Amino acid sequence: MTTEATPERIRYTADAVVLSADGHLLLIQRRWAPFEGCWALPGGHVDAGETSLAAAVRELAEVM
Repeated sequence: MTTEATPERIRYTADAVVLSADGHLLLIQRRWAPFEGCWALPGGHVDAGETSLAAAVRELAEVM
């Protein structure tokens, strides 16, 4: 058994809630594990040096 500490890696994500004028919610169908094929809000990981707003805009541009 090892007693070495493993550094914790934290990844920040940005998700977007988009509603149409008539109240419909934008969802995406996940393409990768985990939960491949399930419905989710559009979003993803925030890249180094990127703001959460910029990440959300980037992720939305990928689905539009």
